[in-house]
Amino acid sequence: MGDFKLGDSVRKEVIDGVTVVYIGGTLLNSGPGNELVPIKGVEMYDAAGNRFYSNFDSIEKANQVITKLAEEGITAVIGPKAPLRDNKTGNFIPNRSENTVGVFIVSVPEKSDDFSIHKTR
Repeated sequence: MGDFKLGDSVRKEVIDGVTVVYIGGTLLNSGPGNELVPIKGVEMYDAAGNRFYSNFDSIEKANQVITKLAEEGITAVIGPKAPLRDNKTGNFIPNRSENTVGVFIVSVPEKSDDFSIHKTR
């Protein structure tokens, strides 16, 4: 997962060290007056190509989540905070929250086809 490759036709922009990739498709989001607003689907990556998981308002909380993810076999790291989506325009804007950090997924365990680990009745 650490090295993503983008074609020339994919729209992307870098905001505060996080690459926002517009993957196509449309999602619905609640707008300022609680109306549904169509927005473009995106994925976000750090400079190493690790996929964005979530923002946290402290390093301590981010480390707690990284520990929980590790228990599930998922490797994650702390990185730059991801930009925010402006509810009015749907565009991304820099994240001005002071203590916020991002958590990015480095790797996930491969799915196993070994069904012997599952209990049967």
